[in-house]
Amino acid sequence: MPGSLFTVWIYPTLGEPITVSTLDFDSEEAAVEAVTESFARGTPFRIREHELGGDPGGTTIMVNPANVVAIRVRSPEPAGSSTGQYL
Repeated sequence: MPGSLFTVWIYPTLGEPITVSTLDFDSEEAAVEAVTESFARGTPFRIREHELGGDPGGTTIMVNPANVVAIRVRSPEPAGSSTGQYL
């Protein structure tokens, strides 16, 4: 069941990286799998932004894989642990 807070960095081919906090995934592996599947099919990757106030009606972001160099997924981790996974 989705509900863990993850930070996703989207690095476009042009422009500045975009950072999104989301509750869409239940594990880092599930987030990476969703990105990988979307990019393998060439379909937009969809992610809902978590609002700071806990507003469930957050913004949905659609990412075109043709315009992205990399996506990084990170779950909240204790200090001194790894820094997330790049795709």
